[in-house]
Amino acid sequence: MAEEIYRRIGRNIRERRLAMGWSLEKLAGTLGVSYQQLQKYETGTNRLPSHMLVILAARFGCSTDELCGLSREPLPLEALGLVRCIGRTASAELKCKILGLIDAAAMLASEAERVAASDAGQITSVELKELQEIG
Repeated sequence: MAEEIYRRIGRNIRERRLAMGWSLEKLAGTLGVSYQQLQKYETGTNRLPSHMLVILAARFGCSTDELCGLSREPLPLEALGLVRCIGRTASAELKCKILGLIDAAAMLASEAERVAASDAGQITSVELKELQEIG
């Protein structure tokens, strides 16, 4: 049982590291461990110390629950790429404009999905989620 927990945590660490575009060496260097040690954490071969879990969650901008796979709705991995890109932008004003652009694009995509589904007589993913929440 414990081994499976450490494997799951390790998979989540690896997925987030790759989504952020970080190599084993880069992340290991920020943690003060060798890349071999980080690789053992990612495979679940070695048990991850609890303090390291907290440090990794902070580096990834997520909760320890998300790394452990315990949260209900973890941040999608695609969002980590956006966070990384926006984080490289120095200007707060530019960050706000980028977020506004992303929000507008998401609204347009949602509307396009709704129209396409309506034309095809299908239910949209948003409508399906609303129905699931009701039921």
